[in-house]
Amino acid sequence: MITIRRLSKAFSELNFALDQVAAGDWDARMKLESPTEMKDLAQRFNQLTTMVSTLLSA
Repeated sequence: MITIRRLSKAFSELNFALDQVAAGDWDARMKLESPTEMKDLAQRFNQLTTMVSTLLSA
C-alpha cells in the first residue's frame, strides 16, 4: 500500500528533476526507488530526457 508520505516524496523527486531539466540540465534523472505507480513515470521521464539530450548533442 502506498502511503501519502512515500507518494509525496516521489512527487517531490519528480519536481526536483523537472526543475533541473528546466534549468537546462538534460542529464537529470529520477531515482527509480519510488512506489510502483511512480516507477513507470520515472522511467518515461528518464527515457524522454535521454532522447532529448541525444537529439541536442547531434
